Amino acid sequence: MCGIVGIWAAKLPLAQREERVRAMLSACIDRGPDGSRILSSGDLTVGFCRLAIVGEREGESQPLESSRAIGAINGEIYNHLALRTMLGQSCDARLSDSIVLLPLAEAQPEAFLARLDGIFAGFVFDRMQRTLTLFRDHIGVKPMYYNTQGEERVFGSTVAAVVAGMTNPTFSQRGILRYLLDGYPATTMPLIEGVKAVLPGSLVRFAHPESHPVERRWFSLARPGHSHKSIRELLLDAVESEIPTGWPTVSALSGGIDSTLITLLLHRAGAQPTALTVKYDTPESGAEADLAVARRVATDHGIGHHEVHVSREDYAEEIARGWRFDQPIADPNAIAFHRMAAVARQLGSRVLFTGDGADELFAGYTYHQQAAGALPRALAQSWLGTSMTSTQDRRFLRELTGSRVRHRIHPSFGEPLRAVQTRDLREWLEPNLLAKLDRFGMAAGVEARVPFLRPALVQAAFALSRRDRVDGSRTKVALRNQFADVLPSHVLDRAKVGFPSPLSDWLRGPLGRDLATLAKDSVAGMWDPSRERVLWQQHITGERDWGQQLWRVAVLRSWDHSLRR
Repeated sequence: MCGIVGIWAAKLPLAQREERVRAMLSACIDRGPDGSRILSSGDLTVGFCRLAIVGEREGESQPLESSRAIGAINGEIYNHLALRTMLGQSCDARLSDSIVLLPLAEAQPEAFLARLDGIFAGFVFDRMQRTLTLFRDHIGVKPMYYNTQGEERVFGSTVAAVVAGMTNPTFSQRGILRYLLDGYPATTMPLIEGVKAVLPGSLVRFAHPESHPVERRWFSLARPGHSHKSIRELLLDAVESEIPTGWPTVSALSGGIDSTLITLLLHRAGAQPTALTVKYDTPESGAEADLAVARRVATDHGIGHHEVHVSREDYAEEIARGWRFDQPIADPNAIAFHRMAAVARQLGSRVLFTGDGADELFAGYTYHQQAAGALPRALAQSWLGTSMTSTQDRRFLRELTGSRVRHRIHPSFGEPLRAVQTRDLREWLEPNLLAKLDRFGMAAGVEARVPFLRPALVQAAFALSRRDRVDGSRTKVALRNQFADVLPSHVLDRAKVGFPSPLSDWLRGPLGRDLATLAKDSVAGMWDPSRERVLWQQHITGERDWGQQLWRVAVLRSWDHSLRR
């Protein structure tokens, strides 16, 4: 878990490149407090900061160098020992998993990424071919961004780092409107003009600092061949191989099927996990039912359990101190997850397991039942997409900015449920849920691990028949069937619920009144502050419920102020 930055610029003097790279590293230092290094070669300067999990004693070994290439990788390569054996390298556990990167890239420049089983993002610069390749893992757990304007190629693990390396960055009004609608930046519609994300399962290659990039997908959701392993075997393998060596095992436990299953599999594997559950310091939060289930699971199985107390003051503090999570992600539970990651760190761990990804892969949402139902309704569901955006969101955007946003239509003529799940991965899981885990976990010095999202498991899930995903009112059929002996009946039979948050109620009290006083300007002049003040007043008095939408505005404003410091 690290931060990577770089500038490839033929016309920029070395001293200026290194100065800007140092500024870029400072912008993502949360990603790597255990060591940093800057390396220059020709007209390329790269920087790296590291949070040590594997190979702690090699904290300053990246960026990597060979006679042919320079490279760095952020994340975890779970099959690095097998790859080292194949490459004839030492299997000393003190060595970083990253040492497999350059030998693989040099031997198989077009296919090396498919060899990596893990969560990662990085770059390889081929000194001989003079090409720069940026890449990202199969599902987008780890981030990588780059700029597309001017004569310099600036890239990094965070948007803030890339902006720190650019000259005169400007806001994208289209990106901001989309953010206000969804509550998180879209992968394909950045908030800063000229800054793009490497897409999940893709690579981007530059032949020259001023050239247009060539983009190519290296991962396919469709499984290329038949696997003899079941969903059960694949998940068991994933959980066991991700248990950290030398760190306590900590797992998020919400009381739902997914987090309960991961926690219990860690327990069965002998990892002695400690489970963490959020407890909002508000009786009316709606999360008490989740907490009661989590307590029962932990007690019944003899698992250590900590309740992570989250208060209104935690949210007020993060807004007031300036947004430090790279991008404005306004998920109401994001700061609660950050508090959970901080507790994991206090317990001595640098890793936090979660159950994210199971709903998207195995079809766990209510609208998946509609997409699996009668054809006319199923087809309509698949064409309209799966954005969590509501009529309320569109109305708020119109009231705030005067902009009208139409429904996004995605014509699809394949299986409706599969089309919906594919968009779930691309438009919801990756830009919102996985970005939340990465940014809010990294800010606490903790890596979120997501066993459900291993490449083989993703492909196996996408090969399931419709009835193995949804059968009538029963969702996640394959997961329920294959782990019926592991999951308690009171968890298996529990109806799907979201993650309730008291944020909307908090915004009717002192927190909301304080944030309303900040409505004196707007981001990039995109709305009249007087219109925002009216919306705050409507929410605070209870005339309307704009809680989630106004939180997006507050987060965006805090992010804007932090970016301009």
